[in-house]
Order: sequence, then structure tokens, then C-alpha cells
Amino acid sequence: MKTSHLKNKEIKKLSLEINELYGNELITNKDVIQIIEINHNVLLNVNGNINFFNYDEIWVPTLKLLHECPELLPSVTVDKGAIKFVSSGANIMRPGITKTDEFNKTQFVAIRECTHNKILAIGKSIYSSVELNQMKTGKVIINIHYVGDSIWNY
Repeated sequence: MKTSHLKNKEIKKLSLEINELYGNELITNKDVIQIIEINHNVLLNVNGNINFFNYDEIWVPTLKLLHECPELLPSVTVDKGAIKFVSSGANIMRPGITKTDEFNKTQFVAIRECTHNKILAIGKSIYSSVELNQMKTGKVIINIHYVGDSIWNY
């Protein structure tokens, strides 16, 4: 595990980047921020909480942060049959999706279960919500973070 503390200038740049992406003041210049590299994951510790992970050079909110701020990402809802697969890291297939918010191609989305509307995973969409809603089959979202994975367990 490698840990590095960020300097004020670095925090300012990072806060602009993240706040622009998610439209909130999720990071301020007063926050204590560390970058942690562990098991091929790059995590962002904000005031003692792992709030973001880096995926394809983009900071993505963790499930733990999404449970506190669910509005950060658009979401899709999956049916009961998909829950155990999504919770094990499987990609999301079109037949399992029952509801979608609006989102663009390659956008990060929260994957919710249909019974209690809880967020199970975060994925990267392969298609826009418009394209996805016109499809009947196929893989539509890549599962990148789910309850019980290495990011969750850290």
C-alpha cells in the first residue's frame, strides 16, 4: 500500500475536477486528502473516508459515498433475478433492467435493486439510456464497483 498526502495546490485542482464532474462541493480546500494505492486501485481518502476511486483516469464516487449522496449519479434498476449476479460483479445485461434515468454513453451509473431501491453497484454504460431502452438483449453496463469488492472492503 502506498499513501500520499496532497498539498493545497493539488487539493484545489482535484476539488475543481471532482466538483465540476458531480456538481457539488464534495471536496473543499479545507479537507484532508490522501491518495491510496492498494491492489491496483487508486483511492481518494477525504477526511478519513474513501469517497472516490480512479477508473480510466476519472474519479468515481464509491458506493459508500453514493449511499450518503445517491443523487451524484443517474441510475438503472435491475430485477430480482439480476441482483445476485450484479452483487457478485457481473456486468449488467439488458433483460435485467426494469427502469433507467437519463444518461449518456460511457457515463457512470448507479445500479439499484428493485425491491428497496438500494444501490448495489456502480457501472460504466456502454450505451446511452435512449439506446439502452431500445434494446432487448446484450451487455449494456460494465460493473466496476460492487458491494463486497476490494474497494468496498478497504
